[in-house]
Amino acid sequence: MKYLALVAVIGSVLLAGAFVAGSRDDVTAQGKLSATISVGSVSALSSGGGVTFDVTRSYPMDRETFWVTNRCFDEAGAVVTRVDYPVIWGTPESLVGYAGSFPTGGTWCEAYVTLRPWQNRALSAVLGYVP
Repeated sequence: MKYLALVAVIGSVLLAGAFVAGSRDDVTAQGKLSATISVGSVSALSSGGGVTFDVTRSYPMDRETFWVTNRCFDEAGAVVTRVDYPVIWGTPESLVGYAGSFPTGGTWCEAYVTLRPWQNRALSAVLGYVP
């Protein structure tokens, strides 16, 4: 009976390892996940209007939400506004989406695409702009 339980435990561990490896293979089979960001539309930034961003991803991925983080700073480098919005895709297979309208302020801003906004890790290049 002890041997049967041991075989069941080993089988479960091997099965779990195969599942994790399969998950990683699904992602790497598509290539490295990347994204680009560009300014989509601007509405009177000088008077505190908003900005939207166009986002392009390297391949469709429905396991995680893509976000755009927009931060604006004053002359001293202090954060004046920080907002994270999810990217809206046309369909789950779309490679192009958008996020916004983000509030702006301060003397300069930066925006980037991320999968986890709370970690401040950019998936795209950081896009700097002056409001």
